[in-house]
Amino acid sequence: QIVLVEMMPQILMPFDESLRNVAKEHLISKGVEVRTGCAVTYADEKDVTFQPSTPRNASAQQKAEAAAAARSEEVGALVWVGGVGVRPLVKKLAKQLGQTDMRGLKVDETLKVVGTSDVYAIGDAALSGYAPTAQVAAQAGKHVGRAIRDGVDSPFKYNHMGSLICLGQANGMAQFPDGGAFNVW
Repeated sequence: QIVLVEMMPQILMPFDESLRNVAKEHLISKGVEVRTGCAVTYADEKDVTFQPSTPRNASAQQKAEAAAAARSEEVGALVWVGGVGVRPLVKKLAKQLGQTDMRGLKVDETLKVVGTSDVYAIGDAALSGYAPTAQVAAQAGKHVGRAIRDGVDSPFKYNHMGSLICLGQANGMAQFPDGGAFNVW
């Protein structure tokens, strides 16, 4: 048995809802159990503990209710595919700058770190309002490089080039910036 666990309300959140649904149904048709809105709170070599996920701003009562609903299950193998995590240096800098969100360094529209005059942050280190993806980081890196080279700051404008995903066994999906999308089976 394969169980896919996702903290968010749906899998593949960057994709159009219709494609997310196609992907979910495809996985289910292959025998995968899909659990959304579910957090892994503990794992060891034999057991995994699951509980309903809560938003960052959840009240103490909501957190307590989620913890009360936690349950452990025996597993044969666990494959963890986690998102990006904040590096300790980034947390330290954010704290020293008086920033309260420790997920990264808050940046302005030019990608300069808020509270500084000549420090930029991009990629996983930056809270820019964009997803922390390689596509965003590559464009942000070019933007910052040009700003340093030319000595001119300008607002960063992300140009989304589309998204691709492989669902295994020659199955995949693509979504394009113009709203076009397709799945390949």
